[in-house]
Amino acid sequence: MNNFKEFPDKMQCPCGSGKIYKDCCKKKKFKYELNNNTLRKVTPMHKKLVPILKEIEVRFKEYYGRKCSKNDHVFAFAPVYNKETLLEAVYRFRKAGIPEKKSMHIIKVMVYYLVNSI
Repeated sequence: MNNFKEFPDKMQCPCGSGKIYKDCCKKKKFKYELNNNTLRKVTPMHKKLVPILKEIEVRFKEYYGRKCSKNDHVFAFAPVYNKETLLEAVYRFRKAGIPEKKSMHIIKVMVYYLVNSI
């Protein structure tokens, strides 16, 4: 549940400039949000990234057999997604009944060697 609210205009800006928020970062279109004592900076996503991230989601599901969770590092394997060897390995691990956690460790090692051998 998202209980964050925009940072108050009359409070000192979280960037550390010493100015108030509305005369500093808000004026520059930087947005901060606050929830109790938690502060976060909101960064809008560039429109060109949306189709790229959707493609990565599709490939992620193809390889791992599940949707991305918020803790997954979706860009970790992006350069090697099209390697047939990795896809074949994932299918074989599943068929052999090897737990995903163990098979992902093996695949990470494979990716490491593929990336570093280029």
